[in-house]
Amino acid sequence: MLEAKTMTSVIIALLISWCMQVFTTATVLAVSPAPKILRSAPVLRHLDMNNSLIVYVSGNTCSVYDFQNETVRWSREITQDTATNISVAVNAMLFRDGQGMVMVEKDTGKELWTRSEKECGELTEARFIGDTGWTTAEYDRAVFVYDPTGKAYPQPQDFDRATTVRVLDWLPGKEVLAVGQSTVHLQGKTSNRVFFWDPKSGETREGYDVESDELHSYLHPSVPGKLLLVEIKLPFGFTLKTLDASSGKVENTLENVMEGLSLYNLKQGGVAVLAHEWEEEARILNLVTGDRKMLRRPPGHIFRGDAYAAADGRDWILSQDEDKHAWLWAVEEGGTPRKVMDGRPYCFLPDRDIALQLPYVLEAGDGAMYAYHLETMERTARWTSPPEYWFHEVVCREMKRALGCSLEENKHTGMVSIFKIESSSPICTFKGETYCNALSKDGRYLIYNSDPHGKVFLGQVDTGQYFLLAEQEEEEIAYVQISSNNRHVAISTVGALKLITLEEGRVKRSSDLETMTCPHHQTGLCFSPDGTRLLFMRPGEAFLYDVEQGAKIHTFTEPSRFLPAYREEEEGMVSGALHQTKEVAGRFTDSFKETPRLSGAFSAAGNHVITMAAGKILRVWDAKSGVMLHAIETELPQKRNTEGYINNLWKCSENGAWAFAYNADHFAEGTLWEVGTGRLVQRMPLPEGAIEDVAVADDGSALYFHAEKNIHVVYVR
Repeated sequence: MLEAKTMTSVIIALLISWCMQVFTTATVLAVSPAPKILRSAPVLRHLDMNNSLIVYVSGNTCSVYDFQNETVRWSREITQDTATNISVAVNAMLFRDGQGMVMVEKDTGKELWTRSEKECGELTEARFIGDTGWTTAEYDRAVFVYDPTGKAYPQPQDFDRATTVRVLDWLPGKEVLAVGQSTVHLQGKTSNRVFFWDPKSGETREGYDVESDELHSYLHPSVPGKLLLVEIKLPFGFTLKTLDASSGKVENTLENVMEGLSLYNLKQGGVAVLAHEWEEEARILNLVTGDRKMLRRPPGHIFRGDAYAAADGRDWILSQDEDKHAWLWAVEEGGTPRKVMDGRPYCFLPDRDIALQLPYVLEAGDGAMYAYHLETMERTARWTSPPEYWFHEVVCREMKRALGCSLEENKHTGMVSIFKIESSSPICTFKGETYCNALSKDGRYLIYNSDPHGKVFLGQVDTGQYFLLAEQEEEEIAYVQISSNNRHVAISTVGALKLITLEEGRVKRSSDLETMTCPHHQTGLCFSPDGTRLLFMRPGEAFLYDVEQGAKIHTFTEPSRFLPAYREEEEGMVSGALHQTKEVAGRFTDSFKETPRLSGAFSAAGNHVITMAAGKILRVWDAKSGVMLHAIETELPQKRNTEGYINNLWKCSENGAWAFAYNADHFAEGTLWEVGTGRLVQRMPLPEGAIEDVAVADDGSALYFHAEKNIHVVYVR
């Protein structure tokens, strides 16, 4: 046995060790801030002027805000499917997803009833009928109406089940419903038959037929006692006919109504509201009389067409400014807006494009783009343009110049322009396609193509001059890159990998580094940090080139094989069984697996090359000798989502020092790795919601997730 003195020493040593561990843990926790969420601004879904309420959705939460008292009345957790399927009536709100629906009191959020008719298939639409508490629900195989208590009334058996049944509105007296059924004739015409249905008694009677010479025509509710026949005239244009709901008599016709109108713009109460982000005004059309109102969009504001209301003989609409505040406007000349909801807790507008470009996040859309610093969320840059332009989240390294595109002047080729901070006039404009562009890191050069299968040009931003780089014949451009020293341009097409050497902004020489015949034989390309080498990836292999010599240095081969990232739709019993057999066998043998598509990057200041495959394996190669230094293998499952995809992905820091592996469907934890050593740094759960993008800090201290329109900042321990 140990002596008492010895035992005491052991106990003291253990206590000291334990205290040091506690102290170390506390120190780590102290220097590792808790994760934070930078939230998108709410989606304004409804405006109630009579009760001073705004219904909005933020992330997975729907809230009712009292803007008179500046308080949130109530909030409710919802799914992403439900977020775009919310109906609002005078005293109630209806939430639906593909399975069923829930009715709640608008004032308190108290749940009134829940319904789901699973035996009738997927629920495709649910909405209120007029201004009552009655609702209609359209399933794959049946239509129901529900009274304010939730009692269900299924569609009568004598309705033609071969055509679409749509409950329209109550007839005057609100006891009988007008129900429409649409049939398309072989002659390209449409017949809309209207029935009358008393849901309480189940009685039906025939009404009338509404014929249309247009292939696409639809009946919609309008003001009480009226129906609206919407005729879509291709390629664009609408004719709107107001009908007496009882007789079908046409009472009014509006021809060539509004460019940009869609069925989503039609509101209950007989109005259409157009308030697109790219429009210079909000437009309101009375669908019965044809009267129009217009409100000019002030700088920095975006009108929200869903948040419209008519009250006290006036039309009202909400806007959001660039600081995310919500403003209430009367649609009339000379009106003064009133701020009704503060935007300070929010960071991004919900319908903007978001891109991570560390240490910034870009918020881009029509007519404006903003850059925010991710740590402070202070706005560091603002680019504006005429409203017909949109921004592509393409900026130079110094965050001074940004790329914008427009189809206004030439709808066939488009226009590509470069804008500088705080100026809506472009520095230069080039005629070219709007989807395949590259801007040099210093913002001095632009690569663009004149049409999807045509000429590729180099534009000098400061002078407006442009030079032909390549001319393709029926060959689509896949990837374009400019080296950091502006000496080389790489263009990957279906036919070849082209390397173009520049001298003072002009073409010095052009050569084909690689020839290809299959459009899938290209998965990416990138230049080394000093611009002297080019890495080109295709399935199963990557090539490293010396761009000064135009010569291939090394070939890096990926020997592993994986299940196909996407499983094709099963067209029949035999092909379905074959796909399933290959899927199961592929988990035990490589015979039914395929060569993975590779992505790549440079690391260690260009001395190392990284190749990444299927979110499963990362290999580090010595750029000088071509020898593999080590490999990193993850445990991400090869599991398919409901759409048949396996979404295992890699994301590297810009300097290639750190790599993050994750499954975008949340089937496993994400793992952060130190590329140079192959060390696993940390496992971490992923933020909730669909992950759009991930960025890794160059020092490995934090990860940034773009998920469900929010930015999640997760600090590494």
